Amino acid sequence: MATREFWLLTSYLLVALRRALTVTWIRINKFLMKPDWVIRPVADFRHKVVLIGDGFAEGVGDWVVMGGTAGVTRMLEKEAGSDEKVRTCWHIINRGRAGSLSSDWLPSDPKSLYHRKVQSEACRDAEIFVVALGTMDVVNDCVGMPVSAMRKTALDTFEEGEICDTVKNLREICDALRAEGKKVVVCNVMTSGAGINRRTGTAKRINRQLALYGKATATATAKGETAPKGGQPVEVVKMNNPRAAREDGRAFDGLHLNARGYRAFASAVYEVVGPMMVAVEWKVWKSKLAAGLTNGAGGAAVAPISGEGFEPKSKSNKKAD
Repeated sequence: MATREFWLLTSYLLVALRRALTVTWIRINKFLMKPDWVIRPVADFRHKVVLIGDGFAEGVGDWVVMGGTAGVTRMLEKEAGSDEKVRTCWHIINRGRAGSLSSDWLPSDPKSLYHRKVQSEACRDAEIFVVALGTMDVVNDCVGMPVSAMRKTALDTFEEGEICDTVKNLREICDALRAEGKKVVVCNVMTSGAGINRRTGTAKRINRQLALYGKATATATAKGETAPKGGQPVEVVKMNNPRAAREDGRAFDGLHLNARGYRAFASAVYEVVGPMMVAVEWKVWKSKLAAGLTNGAGGAAVAPISGEGFEPKSKSNKKAD
């Protein structure tokens, strides 16, 4: 028995050490290759997507080479670079923080990661935000799910008093972003993996409540209500999709994803983010076209569509900075 406990403790310590080294390596590369001061402001032909959240956002478990980015960030860069519908340059900025909880990102807390990351000079002008939070709440058993909600199935409708703390935190984050006119994508939580398997029911109820929140924002938008009740609808992406949740998509710790898992996760995210990118670009083109027509109507020469930071994609320039 003592031998078994010894090996369990050894395995736990080795996994914790490897995770710490992985996170350190990711952050070193992030600091060296894409510090805030090299990220230029949004312009007509240069835009930004910011990814915030826990280790699933930061890319823990992915294989990172020197000078590379991790996880969903790396995959989204490839997706955007190969998408012929996306015509301009997009910065994919990773501001994930491994181990963070949804309560660490609350806009109502002036010392939270929200103000340190989202409101930083490099990120505050981004048009699209992807939020990947909540899974670590499940792992650490700090979801705050009401007993009345646990008595319901994961397919039921939940009243406001039955919404868990994690979902309330995510709603606060998303509503704050929507109030600033951002397009927001929120990812649901994993329902399996190390530290989650005994709490699968809780995770499924979180995902159900997030889905209901997404539908509510879409309904509010259709009614023309203003943010935070209206504004841009929040799109909910299934991080726990079958391709990402497979055993061969798991990293060394049995919780986070490896390169294969992040590829499946990023593909699901890009199905939503891709059209958002096109919509942002089209909005710029429409404003330029309207300005050109106005100038033409006044007898002035119509200027070509151009601007500071003009970086149209080509076969030699397909990858985001």
